[in-house]
Amino acid sequence: MKLHLLENKISEKRLYMIKKESLKKLIQSIVIPEVESVLSPLGYKYVKTQGRFTQTQNNFKQIIGLSGQGASIEYDEKSNELLLLFSVSSTIECPKFEKWSEKEYHHKSRIYHRLNNFQCKKVISIDEIGRDDVYTPTKAQQFKSYVSRAIGGVKRREVIQFQEMMDDGFQAMVTNLNLLSDIHLIYENRPFPNHLDYVRLLEFYGKVDLAKNENIRLLEVWESAVLEKEYKSLAEKKLSIDNYNKRVNEINTRFDQSIPIWEEAFELFEFKKGVEIKTSITGVKLEEVFSISKSSSGILGYEKINDTYYQFRGDASVIVHNVEGEVLYHHQLTGMDHISGECINKCTALKGVFWYNFFIRDGEVIPLEVELTKKDKRDSSFSIYAQKYLPKKKEVVLLASNHRNHLLFRYDEAFNLLEKIDLEDRPFDVIPEMDLLLCESRKKACSVYDLKGDLKYLMPSNNAYYTFRIHYAYSLKADLFLSGWYYTKSQLFQLSTGKLVKNLWAHPTYMKGYKENLYNDINHNFGMDVFQFSPDGSYIVGGADHGKYVAWTTNNFERHELIPNDYFIKERIPGATIEDIDGKKMLKNRGNKMRKILFLKGGNYFAFQVNTDLLIWNTRFEHLDTIEDIGYIKEMESGVLLMDNGEDQSVFTLG
Repeated sequence: MKLHLLENKISEKRLYMIKKESLKKLIQSIVIPEVESVLSPLGYKYVKTQGRFTQTQNNFKQIIGLSGQGASIEYDEKSNELLLLFSVSSTIECPKFEKWSEKEYHHKSRIYHRLNNFQCKKVISIDEIGRDDVYTPTKAQQFKSYVSRAIGGVKRREVIQFQEMMDDGFQAMVTNLNLLSDIHLIYENRPFPNHLDYVRLLEFYGKVDLAKNENIRLLEVWESAVLEKEYKSLAEKKLSIDNYNKRVNEINTRFDQSIPIWEEAFELFEFKKGVEIKTSITGVKLEEVFSISKSSSGILGYEKINDTYYQFRGDASVIVHNVEGEVLYHHQLTGMDHISGECINKCTALKGVFWYNFFIRDGEVIPLEVELTKKDKRDSSFSIYAQKYLPKKKEVVLLASNHRNHLLFRYDEAFNLLEKIDLEDRPFDVIPEMDLLLCESRKKACSVYDLKGDLKYLMPSNNAYYTFRIHYAYSLKADLFLSGWYYTKSQLFQLSTGKLVKNLWAHPTYMKGYKENLYNDINHNFGMDVFQFSPDGSYIVGGADHGKYVAWTTNNFERHELIPNDYFIKERIPGATIEDIDGKKMLKNRGNKMRKILFLKGGNYFAFQVNTDLLIWNTRFEHLDTIEDIGYIKEMESGVLLMDNGEDQSVFTLG
């Protein structure tokens, strides 16, 4: 039987391919029944959805898999036979260990102990392939097939005749699986000598002494690795030592050991003082209080109350120190290993700081009770969006959500839970002075609620999304609420009523007859993604994509293009130019986005960050001065700046 006979039967074209689904069906219909006749009497059950035979012994799941992945049909010219090739493998798994490990170690361990993996070939008849099983490939598919075969040919696995497997091959696999379903043999034959999951497997099977000794041996391996490694930064070294100490604590706890951790391996903080940057025109002074070596967990934010500094870290810990840099206390939030986002609010009236569902004050950590209904796994984690003190009511409110619940929690000043209120929409902020909640509505609007959970009004959005949570700002003095989004105009509402006041256009697409003068901003109408009201509410500063800097006065909503001085354009953002559009000067800029915004000296000056530079402006919207290469602003609260220069994070005070 030559290959052309196959061609004549299924297609007149010489180029063809067998469909993957057809190969799987061939394995299911031709191979599986024969294999089942051998393995079923030996206690194996075929699981069709997984394409494998399984049985359990000593809590080990023994698996013989027949996979269509990588299967193919080949023609052997010497024997004049059509061959079906497919994968055969045998492995040992331990599902009960995986569940135990997740419960005991909060870690998803996986034991996948492979014993055999080869290809098997079986002679098939041409009548078992139909016209619907083949297709004519495109040139791209042909090329992909040739490349795959070329690469696969180099690492081709051992090929065994199917009849050999039926005669005694499968029986030998079963015998081998039974022999090796033993904890000692699996551990001795582990593919990776220092794999921690195999050590935990010893503990699961009750080999506690052996597991303890192996853990201590591994600890010596890790210690040598930490000491011998060349680190690029202090943060990288800190991460290695943190991981080492985590293993030490694990061994000490589980095996009643007293192995010391590396507490004095290096200085966690390096404080320095006296750095001062003073601008020549405004007299604005940045005085560095101290610098902190970067930690592996990352610093999420800084707050200051009186002469006390609160540092919030990604490992769910808070470090409190005084102005001299002396650490007063160090707290680890219970029930949390890692925090990636920020939910930090200080409270001067209560002389402490809210962080998630905790209040921290004078060395005391007070948890706020948060109870959410849990019906399935999606409800197990929840997000806290805001927690603030309401001075008029002398209450603390906390906003939280999970998969199905949107909730408002109210507490008294002693943090006792007063009430839990279900909300229809997802809450994202509180306006303490007005006792109002800001929420996301599915009606593509910002919904405003009172503290009883009753809807007061909606502020409709003009964008395709209904979220206001990412870009928004408000001013109590101006009675205005501003929302923004990447590709639309920004919208200004009256805060007390929710009525639309004005649409604000960051890019000049609002101009009548405007064409693509700067970039393709007609199609996108790039809205602002960073903006703030001045302290007195008299003006707004904002930035949009493509390095657009803009401001508005709130008495008449006049738009002001913020154009840096010639030196900054030429030296700090090269490629930017000034364009004249209908008699108005416009900045043409690519990249160099505005980042954080600061208001200085009560709002008589303002500053914003472009790359690592801080630009200072007056209220006539003139660029006065630039502090170059200061780093990236991460936090700004009460005259305290947290700057990141890549190596260290420095805390400055504004003067």
